[in-house]
Amino acid sequence: MTDSFADPITRTCAKKCNLTAGYFGYALTRRCVLKCPVGYGNPITKLCTPICPQSPIQMYGDNITSTCVYKCPNNTYGNKNIDVCVNATDCPANKYGDDSTNICVGKCPVIINTFGDPITKKCVKTCQFSYFSDNTTRLCTQTCNVTAQLYKDPSTSRCVISCPSTPSLYNDPAVYMCVP
Repeated sequence: MTDSFADPITRTCAKKCNLTAGYFGYALTRRCVLKCPVGYGNPITKLCTPICPQSPIQMYGDNITSTCVYKCPNNTYGNKNIDVCVNATDCPANKYGDDSTNICVGKCPVIINTFGDPITKKCVKTCQFSYFSDNTTRLCTQTCNVTAQLYKDPSTSRCVISCPSTPSLYNDPAVYMCVP
């Protein structure tokens, strides 16, 4: 049988490897393996594959388990450019790791009020010191959107249309900052 694999559990040739036991068919050696030596184990086909499928649902290669996954493990994010789970710092340019989806995203989710941090490359609720959260771009920035006439508010670390009255701060159009 040329379309079968050596099954280490039953010690027979099988058309498909025992996925419930965690095995995938490796075509090069015609053996069932727990971890694909090259590529990723595809849970749909039960075979080792060089690239995880993008349809009908996007899957990503998890380099830790060497399997294709629908959602990357915590603290890793699906990079759609290469179909692999990566660290946030390895998300493509202008993309950020979103913990709510575990995907590299161009704009951080408004619904959970997060912003793209250029240092960590993650979507964060609070920007780092000297950065301000900008609702128009969903980014942490050191300069607010002057075109939208936004001011840096050091009391909230946000870009705002008007400065808060408590504490008593005023719009300074010369530097686009809230000042006492």
